[in-house]
Amino acid sequence: MNEIKLMKGLLEPPIYFSHLKETELLKGYKRRILALFFLTVLIYGFSAYFGMGTSPLSPKLTSLSPAEYELHKLYFIAGRVVLGILYAAFTIFFPSLLFWTFTDVPYKKLTIVQGCTLIILLLEKFSYLPFLLYFSLDWYSSPLSLGVIAQQMTEKEWIIYFLGCISVFKVGCILIQYIGLRWLTNQKPWILLIIIIVMNLLFWGVTTLLATIDFLILL
Repeated sequence: MNEIKLMKGLLEPPIYFSHLKETELLKGYKRRILALFFLTVLIYGFSAYFGMGTSPLSPKLTSLSPAEYELHKLYFIAGRVVLGILYAAFTIFFPSLLFWTFTDVPYKKLTIVQGCTLIILLLEKFSYLPFLLYFSLDWYSSPLSLGVIAQQMTEKEWIIYFLGCISVFKVGCILIQYIGLRWLTNQKPWILLIIIIVMNLLFWGVTTLLATIDFLILL
């Protein structure tokens, strides 16, 4: 029996995933997954409270009365909470399904790998706050990503958003995914690397698409 300790998977990935490969019973699996969902909702709600993600709505909000503004702010936070739930579900379960299709690793163990990945992504999400509050920088302008370099090279938004997705945190995610899969399966390393890179490119592509959509036209 192996109790799930996601932080150990981040701090000692080779040791943790080698033990995970040998275990059959995953103690505390549901509790850890629910904790990840709760943490995601907490960070998304906290970020929304401080105004992260409100840039596209700013022109509309300035024309509202104080009461209407507070109501719209409440709706926005509620929407971000729902988005947090969807984000956690997508991050944990969709890549795991893709990895499961191409490897012989049990699906639950793959979701544990993705649980470690989600923690890194939430740390990245939290790192945006000081840049927003003190420097008014959006996520794609984080100095920890390639978005800053992209803005010096081009004015095309989709390129800026896409390169803004590539950060030191995303490199950490790829590393954890590779180490996890490398220990859990006997698949060839180069095949694993291709699967991981393609999956992450798709993830960044979806993020870029959502960032370029003008949601004001839907209001």
